[in-house]
Amino acid sequence: MKNLMQLPEERIKKTTPRKIALSVTCVFIFILAANFFALQALQETAINRGYFLIQGKWKLLLGMKKPVDWLVLGDSSGNSAVVPHLLSETLGGSSVNLCTIGWLSAMNDIWMLQNYRARFGLPKGILIVHSPFMWQGRLEKDLVQKIPLSWKDIQAMDPPVKFNLKDSWCFFLARYFPLYSQNESLAYLLQFRHKAFVKKLNLNAEGYEAYGEANPEKLKLAVSNNEKLLQKGFALSEDNHRALESLKSFAEQNHVPVYLVDGPLYQEVAEKKEVRRYLDQLAAELQLILGGSDWVHYLRGGYNLFPGAQLESVDHTTAEGAKVYTRLVSKLLPAAVSR
Repeated sequence: MKNLMQLPEERIKKTTPRKIALSVTCVFIFILAANFFALQALQETAINRGYFLIQGKWKLLLGMKKPVDWLVLGDSSGNSAVVPHLLSETLGGSSVNLCTIGWLSAMNDIWMLQNYRARFGLPKGILIVHSPFMWQGRLEKDLVQKIPLSWKDIQAMDPPVKFNLKDSWCFFLARYFPLYSQNESLAYLLQFRHKAFVKKLNLNAEGYEAYGEANPEKLKLAVSNNEKLLQKGFALSEDNHRALESLKSFAEQNHVPVYLVDGPLYQEVAEKKEVRRYLDQLAAELQLILGGSDWVHYLRGGYNLFPGAQLESVDHTTAEGAKVYTRLVSKLLPAAVSR
């Protein structure tokens, strides 16, 4: 036993309530500082482009100084497919593309529309572009915190977001404590900081973001993912149903024309039996909700089918594909111009 190494004896220093309070305060300040710098790093580096797109389009809306004739709302398929100046060439007047991402559902469309009306009144017309595959998705509450509005303003949005106590707590953590809520993005940033991240969204002044060239590998993966999505068949989500009812009510009360169109879609996918069945079910559901309205019009697809050479993904066009899509869609809206 005498040969065994003698372990050092730990001696705990005497402390006082003041020293304990000072230690806790220092730890708290360190956590706040670390989260502050993490927020700055994530705001400058587009690791999650969906977050950037939500923030970028809302900041564009909130920073607008004058009204436009046409509002373009919707998800990321519309973000890359609608070129505002080409839309204006056919319809006349000015336009802005405020499309975000599908995980905010169609609820985000009505929120943006109401925010715009509160500041500028009503536009001449509203074009809403969504991928056909968006409609069965629910609103991701975690993404609502990316909208650059105060907690009070977010609670006042209509239709309201149904936040319970847990959701509210998660909202607070997600907005102010990225070390917790975006730990994977931060880990990726620290590991691959040398890589060339996109520093800013490639948005022009009208809100349009041009995508790059056709991407066969990404297209192939997207086709596979959509096949898995369609296995359950079509079912309109509750969030999107609420949004459509609100949109219809808004248009009819304010006498403003709303045109709901299908976003671009890979032609090879659209020809599949299960996809045709899905699109038929979608069209029937939208007509059931919106049918009979003089102010909300659903324009079913056919105009929206594209070859792989003009697509970056299954429902996202390249820059060249966007020109074709915008011109096709703008020709479908002659009634709005004559109002």
